[in-house]
Order: sequence, then structure tokens, then C-alpha cells
Amino acid sequence: RTEKDWQLIVHDGSDIAKKWANEMEGLSIVRDGSRKELVKGYHLFCSIGVGKTEWDNFPIDVTMVNPQSKNFTCVADVEKNHIRNILRNGIGLHHLHVFDRGYDDRKWFDFFEAELELWMVRMTMKRNLLFRDVRGCPIKVVVETLLNESKYIHVGLKYGYGKVWIDDGNGEFKEYTLVVIEDPKKREPMMLLTNAEVSKMKETVTCYI
Repeated sequence: RTEKDWQLIVHDGSDIAKKWANEMEGLSIVRDGSRKELVKGYHLFCSIGVGKTEWDNFPIDVTMVNPQSKNFTCVADVEKNHIRNILRNGIGLHHLHVFDRGYDDRKWFDFFEAELELWMVRMTMKRNLLFRDVRGCPIKVVVETLLNESKYIHVGLKYGYGKVWIDDGNGEFKEYTLVVIEDPKKREPMMLLTNAEVSKMKETVTCYI
């Protein structure tokens, strides 16, 4: 299979805890999810190409963070360089790049705008938006409005989307699309912010599945 068969590219960090690794060189402080503790371990940043069918995944690259490196500044810088290297090699230049909630951050949005043609990030409930001329509108209110106004349901999931704006830090607002998906089995809706043009409800389903 070739890159043209990919639907999107997913980037995400992953922690591998090492319970007994107290003095090993190059290990990060990571979260051991099974014990809910901070321990020494490996922080990885992974990128995969995702195809159009289930389990149609293609590893692209993985970077291990070494906090002992003389050039190390922070994990975010390592992750951004990882993505730049992929793009520099001509991979994913015109694909949709997808990120999880940890990347709902103004500095990451600036990076997305500067480096990626198309991107999408899962949002947190902490975010405030400019929505229908209301500044500082809580994203929870935006999501509830979009879902209440939508009648589109696909395989038991309710979808909605709408235009929102985010402050760029300099007093200017940039326009994006917020795609929301309500799953009755989940505690809160999925919230996906994207710079991709979404003009039909069918496209919001494509963004999600």
C-alpha cells in the first residue's frame, strides 16, 4: 500500500514506564498509568498513516525522548522536530494530521498553522471560543448548541459542526471548524477542531471514522 491510500496521519505521545529504572541514562519522568505514579521510563512520539479500512495502519516514524541529550530543551520541541523531519522527507504533505487533547494549546496551534496544510486536534473542555459573536464562549456551550441544532445521526452517533474562532494571542481571531460527535456510551462528546473545510455533514463523519 502507498501513501496515496492513507486517509490521515495520527501523531501521539506514549509513555513506557520502567519500574526499576532509577539511574539509567536517558530516561524521562513518565506516568505509570497502572499505578498512577510518576516513574522513570521512556517517552515516545509516534506517527502512523491510517488507511480507509479498519486496522489499515502504516508506521511512519517514532522518536524516543532523551532528556540527557545536550540539545534537549523540552518534549514539545522534540515532537515538533519529529514532525518537521517527516514533512521534510515529503511524507504527509497534503494529508490531514490528527492530534489528541494534549495538543490543545496556543503554541501548538501556531506550529500547525506554520507547518501543516491540514490538521485536526481533539479539544478539552477548558477551551473558550469566539462563537456567533460571543467572545469567551465556553466550548461546552458551543458543543451543546451544535448538537441541539443537528439532526444527523449515523450508526448511533450524533454529529454536528460549526464555525468558531480562536484568539491567536495578538488580538486577532482565526477561523476554524469544530466537529462534535455524541456517543451515548461516552461521558462527554468528542470535540475536534480542524482547519479543513467542512461543508457537509457527511464530511464530519469522514473526519471521525
